[in-house]
Formats: sequence, structure tokens, C-alpha cells
Amino acid sequence: MQFEAAIFHHSIPLMLMTYLGTLKAWLYAPVLALFEPSYLSVRLPVLLLGGLTVWLAVQLAASMHGRRAAWIAGLLLGTDTLFILTTCFDWGPVALQHFLLLAGLLLVLKFSASGRALALFCGFFCFGLGMWDKALFIWMLGGLTVAAVVVFHREVWTRLTWKNVGLAATGFCLGALPLLAYNASSGFATLRSNASFVLTD
Repeated sequence: MQFEAAIFHHSIPLMLMTYLGTLKAWLYAPVLALFEPSYLSVRLPVLLLGGLTVWLAVQLAASMHGRRAAWIAGLLLGTDTLFILTTCFDWGPVALQHFLLLAGLLLVLKFSASGRALALFCGFFCFGLGMWDKALFIWMLGGLTVAAVVVFHREVWTRLTWKNVGLAATGFCLGALPLLAYNASSGFATLRSNASFVLTD
């Protein structure tokens, strides 16, 4: 265990490695408490999560492009063998990251359409959970940020107020709190141990 928090004399596991959190372990704890560890108890939850991810993709496409595009997108994703295999056999990190990414996107899109602050907060909370689950989630967030600024720059600048930035930052930091706490106590070990820049071979 890389990082634990002591609460009421109990050790709470938060980080397994410098870049890998315990979110999946927390989600599986009640499942394995009810059912003995087996092929079904390990694989079925992430397959169900993959099904929810397809449903989120359909909802997202319907909000942006209409029902026909949504059903086509859902059909393509739901029959994509690579998506199915990585969801089932990658032990959940990929399944969780896909789910949290699409959930966050759908909530942010709902905020853009309705202006509801709670949707913005919850969307960035999902992004923060994705970071806690696996810090490599930052690559997906980085790509989304660049795409949003380039393609939807007017909408982004219109919504870029101190209140919205504060809500988004609070939601994100709350979701990624275990990762942030670990890095604060370890001198940013996630960055130091997983990324480096050198000028020599």
C-alpha cells in the first residue's frame, strides 16, 4: 500500500501506487462481501459498468447530434470487440475511466445547456474521481480541454466566470482528494516517479 489515512484509529487505503488509487477496491468491497470471489463476481460488475458507459455514450450523442446518430454511436461502441475485451479483462481501470469520462462529459454538457451549477460540480467531481482511479486519466482530460478550447472557444469563454471556475475546481479537488493528499504529503511523487524530462539520451 502506497498511501493510507488514519481515521478513528483505522487505516483507510487510498493509493495502491504513485499513480493508482483504490477507487476500484472501494467499489468492489461490497460486491465481494456479498459474493465469493469468482469469475462472475470479478468480471460481471465491470461488464455492467461497460453497458452503462454505452448508455451514456448514446445519451451524449443524442444531446449533441440527435437520436439517429445516438443509436449508431451506441451500436458501434456496444459491438466494438476492443471496447468489450478491455472492459471485461482489464480488471476495471479502463471500465471506470470510460464511465467517469462520459458521465463527466454528459454532466458538463447538461450544465452548458441548462446553466445548472450542480451539473458542473458533479461533472468535474467525476473527472476528479477518474484522476484518483488512475492519474493517467490526465491525458484524456488534457485532450478534452484542448478540444473544448479549440472547437467551442466561444461557449467556454462565455461560461468562464469565477463562480463556475470555483465550482468546477471544488468538484474536481473533492473527487481527486486522495490523490491530492498523497502528493501533498509525498512531495508530488506522482509526477516525480512517472514523468521526467531529459536533454540527453
